[in-house]
Amino acid sequence: MHKLTHLGFQRYAPSPALAPYVECYWQINTAKQASIAPDYMHSEGGSGIIFNFADPIQLHSSFLSQGSLITGPRRSSTQFFAHGNVQALGIRFKPGAGHSIFGLPLVELLDSIVNPAELALSHLGDELAAQLAALSSAGERIALIEQRLIAQLNNQPAYDQRLQKALAYIDQHHGLQAIPQLSASLALSQRQLDRVFKRHLGLAPKQYSRLQQVQYARQLLKQAPQQYSLTDIGYQAGFYDQAHFIRQFRQTVGITPGDYKLRASSNNKPL
Repeated sequence: MHKLTHLGFQRYAPSPALAPYVECYWQINTAKQASIAPDYMHSEGGSGIIFNFADPIQLHSSFLSQGSLITGPRRSSTQFFAHGNVQALGIRFKPGAGHSIFGLPLVELLDSIVNPAELALSHLGDELAAQLAALSSAGERIALIEQRLIAQLNNQPAYDQRLQKALAYIDQHHGLQAIPQLSASLALSQRQLDRVFKRHLGLAPKQYSRLQQVQYARQLLKQAPQQYSLTDIGYQAGFYDQAHFIRQFRQTVGITPGDYKLRASSNNKPL
């Protein structure tokens, strides 16, 4: 998301026990008019759960009234619209962790927004949302969420170590590594690697690599001095020309690199 102060955005770290699985918890709490322009939830390969306690919020064309939604891994950013009184709390899982939480192949949730009840996960969905709504502070709510997540992990498959190594390798190279080299380093065929990724992450290796390449470009756009051109930034991020950079960035993020750089010139960091 961008311009997070107008959403009353706050971010919370997980406990050490859940740090391998949870990137963060986040909260928005504000009263505002309906959004005309969207904020953006940028995809980095993870999944999540959103709990809403007030007026409906909108993710693309999906509206969430009071209750919960699971957001699967996405190949592009999610458009977020706030309407009226907004009180929402979210869990952002690390890439690959959703399989250990939800207990199903993550490729089934690719680019999806679903009610947890559809996946027989009401105990992580509307049932939990009702209990959270009765609590008054973010700290109390997060403590309850963590109790539920730890109990859920005790009954689900372990985080795949091969995937963890592969993701670390891709992250280290900002998505610019060759997939054959990656599969060879893990003693897996490319087909085996693809199956591991789609089951545990929901994305193919090349799709996750593209997200990391674009994430690196977003980082450069926020940090690079003003005199750096978009061509310079695109080249540093591994795009072979400016047209390619603009096209891939817009497909993934939803706006052009130039628009993103302009938005990022404020002091508010995207979610």
